[in-house]
Amino acid sequence: MATFSPRAFFGGAFSESEDDFSEEENYVPPSDSDDSSSTEASDDDDGGGGDSTSVDTQNSARPRAADWKVYADNMPDFTQFPFTVTNPGSQVSTCNLNSELEYFQLFFTDDLMDNIVRETNRYAREKISSAGELPKDSIWKDWEDVTLTEFKAFLGVIIDMALNPKPELKEYFSQDIVNKMPFFPHVFCRKRFLQMFWMLHVAPCHDASSGRPATRGSKIRDVVHYIDAKCREHFRAGPKICIDESTVGFKGRVSFKCYNPQKPTKWGMRVYALADCQTGYISAIEPYYGSTTTDSLGRPELPFTCRIVLHLLQKVQQATPGSGYHLYTDRFYTSPMLAEELLLQRVQLTGTVMPNRKQMPQQVKKKLKKGEVAAFRKGRSYMVL
Repeated sequence: MATFSPRAFFGGAFSESEDDFSEEENYVPPSDSDDSSSTEASDDDDGGGGDSTSVDTQNSARPRAADWKVYADNMPDFTQFPFTVTNPGSQVSTCNLNSELEYFQLFFTDDLMDNIVRETNRYAREKISSAGELPKDSIWKDWEDVTLTEFKAFLGVIIDMALNPKPELKEYFSQDIVNKMPFFPHVFCRKRFLQMFWMLHVAPCHDASSGRPATRGSKIRDVVHYIDAKCREHFRAGPKICIDESTVGFKGRVSFKCYNPQKPTKWGMRVYALADCQTGYISAIEPYYGSTTTDSLGRPELPFTCRIVLHLLQKVQQATPGSGYHLYTDRFYTSPMLAEELLLQRVQLTGTVMPNRKQMPQQVKKKLKKGEVAAFRKGRSYMVL
């Protein structure tokens, strides 16, 4: 096994589990890796403006396999970038927050719910009026606009349904003595719940005159962006951050649904996230809508695995300007190319890496004997162990 890590980490313990990582995902194949074996990688820089650093950070050429040298004890140490973000951590006064609901409403605010209620009512009136004359027994004959209070109750019922799964919606309102669940019919009659469920809408239909292209995520884009921004409003990430991906379980009909048989949640929608290592708090998210997500990211000359990392990091840096982050990734993302990009932003990188990534030293592909260790350096910026 080979390794790529700053000497500053040699004296400390660092363990990393890959149980939640997605190096085997096939929905967005890495463009420069296909090997299943992994190593550990990181980049660093002395930040002092020395000659070696100047060459490494300003030279437009990427690291080459020939640039790597066998590690020696007399090589200079790495120096971490100073962390310059002010007041990291929670930005919320907890004095007036006494329940889980109040924390939930920091993100799912009344303003957001008002917009959903308004759009749901608009959509319902539009659909009902376009249907013409309704049959006498139509469920839409007595439609009434949804209120904010009613929508909050509806949202609570939806959350409780997720905690108490049933095969069909109607079973939550069953009057059968064996299957009856009093909470649901106490809050809603089945007819009213289904009216709201079928008319729920969170964004207007796409308007070509708006100037924004229609994408697979257009219907939920505004809600996702709102909650994403709230994540950074209420918390500032500390110096150690990580980027990973999560699957939101879903088996409905969407073209960007992902499947991975090796994960606990096999079917669902993929969401990339940047989180604070100390607390696990998510500071930035980016849902994966397939090729539309790839096309929307900047730096098209880079592989997707680099672009998504830079995109999430940019969100955090725009909300809280500063540098000196230390980013941890798994082998799906880690590469010398990504390390080079992050180094220019004074961000350090540590993570497992596939030995056949571009610009990796050729020696890491050789099989080592039991107990044998190989280490390589490139200038004062990179190390593979």
